[in-house]
Amino acid sequence: ELAGLVATCLAAVIVSNASRATTSSVDSLEQVRKPAAKVRRPVDLDWGACSDIGPRDYMEDAYQVDKGPDHFFAAVYDGHGGCGSSTYLRSNFYKFVSAMLGKNRKLLSDETTTDDEMNTIFEKSMSEVFMAADSALIDYIATLGDPECWSGSTATVCVVNSSLLMCANVGDSRAVLCRSGKPVDISADHRPTTSSSCGRCEIKRINQAGGWISQSRVCGILAVTRAF
Repeated sequence: ELAGLVATCLAAVIVSNASRATTSSVDSLEQVRKPAAKVRRPVDLDWGACSDIGPRDYMEDAYQVDKGPDHFFAAVYDGHGGCGSSTYLRSNFYKFVSAMLGKNRKLLSDETTTDDEMNTIFEKSMSEVFMAADSALIDYIATLGDPECWSGSTATVCVVNSSLLMCANVGDSRAVLCRSGKPVDISADHRPTTSSSCGRCEIKRINQAGGWISQSRVCGILAVTRAF
C-alpha cells in the first residue's frame, strides 16, 4: 500500500502492514481495521519527498516528515499569501498531533475499540488539534510584518502506525492511498465548487455563515473554503 500526500509538494510513505485507515477533512472519516495487532510496534517506512516552486517568485509551501516511537507522521502545507504560515506549521504542527496521540494512546491501540468509537475519537481529537494550531498560528503571524501577517496555509496530514492509517486535512492538498495499483482519495478537497458533494456542502456552509462565492472563490478572494 502506498499513502501519498500531493500538492505543490509531495510526500509518500510505503505502508506494508497498515490495514485500517481513518481519514478526516476535519469532517469526514474512513477506516479499515487489521484483525489482530495487540502489540504496538515501531513503524519503519520508506518515504520520499519533492517540491516545485512553480511560477511564484519564492516558495510558499512546505512538507514535513517525523517519527514517534510507534508512529510515522507526514504532512503537506500549501501556503498562500506568503510562507509565514506554512513555515510555522512545518515547525510546530506535529507537536499538537503528538500531544493528541499521547493523550489517546490507549484508546487508539485498543483492539476492542469499535470503528464508530474510533471515528468519534479521531474526528474530535483532530478537530481540536487543528483549532489549537490555528489559534497559535494566528498569535504568531500577528507578530510578523506585511505581507506575512496575512499569510495562510492548507494542511493535509497522515499518521501511520503498525495497524492504523489516519488522515486529516483542511484545504485542497489531496491525500491518496494506492491499493493494488489503484488510487483511492482519502481526503476531500475544500473548494467552493459544485462538481463534488463536498464542494456543494462547503458552498452551503459559507452561504449560511453570511459569506458568498464569486468566480469560484470565497468572497471573491480565497480558492479554498477551509484553511489555516
